[in-house]
Amino acid sequence: MAEVAAEDVYVRLLPREVAQLAADEQGEAPEFKLNLGEALLKLSRVRVAGRVKEVRDWGRMAEAVVGDEGGEVRVRAWGEDAAKLLSLKPGEPVEVLGVLRLFRGEVYVALRLVRRLSEEGLREYVRLLQRDRAVLAGLKEG
Repeated sequence: MAEVAAEDVYVRLLPREVAQLAADEQGEAPEFKLNLGEALLKLSRVRVAGRVKEVRDWGRMAEAVVGDEGGEVRVRAWGEDAAKLLSLKPGEPVEVLGVLRLFRGEVYVALRLVRRLSEEGLREYVRLLQRDRAVLAGLKEG
């Protein structure tokens, strides 16, 4: 199995794929890996698109659950970034960019950027994700 390091780029994922990540907690910081058939992708920065399922205000922290038909991911933010999450509405399509973190065995995304998407924008995200996977498939063959 080929291992591809992609820690320095924002890798497109679906919400259900974040839940499938393997977190290796050996060493200083956890390493996150996604099995893509013949390739194992090491990553830390992600882009995730889906629909807002719920938004919670925990005081100093805000949390949004973003999902698709196959799963969901928690996105967390603190300080000024928390207000960005609190402005989201359930059902709204969004794309979040962030860094993977692990808390009590659960993988979540620490927010860097959030943007609202149109329905077409959400479909385009999925199309680009499929293109990215085709490129990765070509890397493992070559």
